[in-house]
Amino acid sequence: MSHIPGPAIASRTGFWRLRDVRRESGHLTHIESHQQYGPLVRTGPNHIPLVTRRLYESHVARKVRHSVPNEAYHRDQMRLVASAYSMSSLLEMEDAVDSCSGLLTKRLDEFATAGNCFDLGLQYHAFDVVGELTFDEKLGFLEHGIDVDGMMETMAGIFGYSIQCGQVSYMHKFLLGNPLILFLILSMESWNQVLNFILKAINSRGTPNRNGELTTTEKGKVAEDQPSKWIAAKESNPTRFSTRDIVVHTSANVSAGSDTTAIALHAIFYNLVRNTSTMDNYKEFTAHFVGLLLERHVPPGGVEICNQHIPAGRIVGVNAWVMHRDPFVFPEPEKFLPERRIESGAERLKEMEASFFAVGTGSKDVYWEKLQLGGCGYD
Repeated sequence: MSHIPGPAIASRTGFWRLRDVRRESGHLTHIESHQQYGPLVRTGPNHIPLVTRRLYESHVARKVRHSVPNEAYHRDQMRLVASAYSMSSLLEMEDAVDSCSGLLTKRLDEFATAGNCFDLGLQYHAFDVVGELTFDEKLGFLEHGIDVDGMMETMAGIFGYSIQCGQVSYMHKFLLGNPLILFLILSMESWNQVLNFILKAINSRGTPNRNGELTTTEKGKVAEDQPSKWIAAKESNPTRFSTRDIVVHTSANVSAGSDTTAIALHAIFYNLVRNTSTMDNYKEFTAHFVGLLLERHVPPGGVEICNQHIPAGRIVGVNAWVMHRDPFVFPEPEKFLPERRIESGAERLKEMEASFFAVGTGSKDVYWEKLQLGGCGYD
């Protein structure tokens, strides 16, 4: 691995990455590192971020594995729940989103009329939207204007631990991976309000049997909310879908869905308010960013990336912040210029669309199949 350039200390310990994450500057360090060292950078004993301009064509990408322990299990799970996230299913939920947006607008009007300063509340909005989409009901964030059951605070703690411990993953077995510590934390009823809420919501939609597995309360009747549909899916495929799987998928909706949506909305509103001329001329934009690598494992035999051999077992990935700040694709990347999408010519627009990397662009296979690993490098 010595042929991959990068900070000397980073090649020896994951604490170099941990320092950046604790400072909340990891994404900026990735950008600076690629500018200094080139398309491939060694940021850990086994970690290699790469920057690439093009997506959508690759013969190499299929060789790199998604970071899950059992890909067959992952595929089975996705087949069982994919219909809940299809475009047709999402379009049917538009009224629920509009309802939350209407409530947000009403609350903002109330603050404006009273002349009060206030938190924009976009994570409250995101939580209620997720509640509508997942449980077919708002969670009460917008109505009451509070962090219901401390769920936002709990999520901040969970994400903080996951992001930091993920940089030195072997420490997990001494921390929350330690059964003794986990037992002590679990004995505190309020340690994870998100999980407590989800378990109550799921249990209200099904009846546990002697083994603790859920069954639908009324045979032949399946409600429209996602947990009810997944309980029904479990009954149809008991060997492929468990109650634990239902909890995992529901938790992912509540945690990942609310937080990432709120981050994107806050970024949009922040930049629009700071660039009033842009706000006057352009009304709708989307932006999704993940600040760390979307990791993939190199399989036995290794893989060639940017004309460099990467040995088996190493971790490679792309940071969306780096891709979206490639000046070759996005001129003046540090400026908020949404008009790029409107004023650019056809070829430039095609390049930008090919390099748009919103939350991995889709499933694990699409992510790598679309990744063009040739022609790497800052121009």
